[in-house]
Amino acid sequence: MAVRATLFAMGIVLVSCSSPETEEEVVRERSELANAAETTPAQPLTVQELWDVIESVQDQLESGEYMLAGRSVDLITRSLDIREPSDPESLWAALHVRARYQIKANNIQGAIENEERALAIANTAQDEQQITLSTSSLGVAYDHAGRHAEAQVRFQQVIALREAALGSDSIEYGMELTHLGVSYEYELKCAEAEATMRRALDVFHGSRGLRGRSIALSSLGNCACHQHRFEEARGY
Repeated sequence: MAVRATLFAMGIVLVSCSSPETEEEVVRERSELANAAETTPAQPLTVQELWDVIESVQDQLESGEYMLAGRSVDLITRSLDIREPSDPESLWAALHVRARYQIKANNIQGAIENEERALAIANTAQDEQQITLSTSSLGVAYDHAGRHAEAQVRFQQVIALREAALGSDSIEYGMELTHLGVSYEYELKCAEAEATMRRALDVFHGSRGLRGRSIALSSLGNCACHQHRFEEARGY
């Protein structure tokens, strides 16, 4: 009850779903939480609770449940506003997942601010995985903001990191190539975009990386259209 009262005090209403409840039981539980919240100051999430919410956001973003992800991110934000976690890993994860959601919600400036801060934390910790994820996410945010040159620098950095860590035949390496190719396409740099997407297709052969292959083929088709190569574009 104490944890749930704390969440209630923060404005998050949680009702148990472990067993069917009548409307009367739901009303009674909310009343009990409201009474407890009056004497329970809002507290930040514990580290374990924070990680649980972070993992929920990641799952919700992957499954396209953006409304639920938004509610979970609100809980992270309220907790951070009260007090940020002292350990850098938890703070990095909270900022990074919030930035990922903000990109989906088209809050691009917010995403840039959160991911730039997350990247600074990762650089201080010299955590290569965190640096890779934040740099890639920051590149996507820069692209959405129209800062394509900066995005391309970030994507090139991540491509080098992915190649060093996983090899040039990894799906992760190929996906970063598609990010770079799309950024070139935004600027109508069709020669660069086509060359980059063809490199990506070398990774996404057969049934490997169907999503990345789809992105690459779509971009190649778009580039062909931009250059009035319509017959070729239809082939993609």
